[in-house]
Amino acid sequence: MTGVAEPVLTTIKPDESKEIVQKAEATPEQREAMAEVARLRAGKSKPETVVPTISAEGQRAMSDLAKLKAGIPFSRSYSPQAEIKEPEPPVKPLTFEEQVIADWRANPAIRQEFVSLQNYTAFRKAEAQGRARIHRGVVVR
Repeated sequence: MTGVAEPVLTTIKPDESKEIVQKAEATPEQREAMAEVARLRAGKSKPETVVPTISAEGQRAMSDLAKLKAGIPFSRSYSPQAEIKEPEPPVKPLTFEEQVIADWRANPAIRQEFVSLQNYTAFRKAEAQGRARIHRGVVVR
C-alpha cells in the first residue's frame, strides 16, 4: 500500500444525475432551498441560526455614521471625554449704528473723549465718508 487513497466508484441512478445537474445550475438561494428540502426529507432540523454580534467599536462607528448622515458634527476620537457640541448659530452682523453704540458702551476712553453719543456718531459717519480722520491723536478734517 502506497498511502494514496484509491478512488471509490459509485453508480449514479438516473434521478440522482438530474438532481446533480440542477444543483450545478441553481442560484445560491435555490441551492439553500434544495438543502433545506434534503434536510427535511432526512428528518433533520434546520441548523441553529447564528446571531452576529457587533463590537463596541463597530457600534460607535455606526453611531458616528448616523450622526454624520443627520448633519450633526462629531469627533473622530472615540474617547469618552470627547463631547459633541452643537454648532453655535451664526452671529448676525451689526449695522453701522449698532456698531457705533456698541463701541460707545464698551470703551470708556471713547465716552471720555466725546461729550455725547451723538458727537461720537457724527464723527464715525464723517470718518466713514472720508471727511475726517485722526492724525497724530488729533481729528483732521
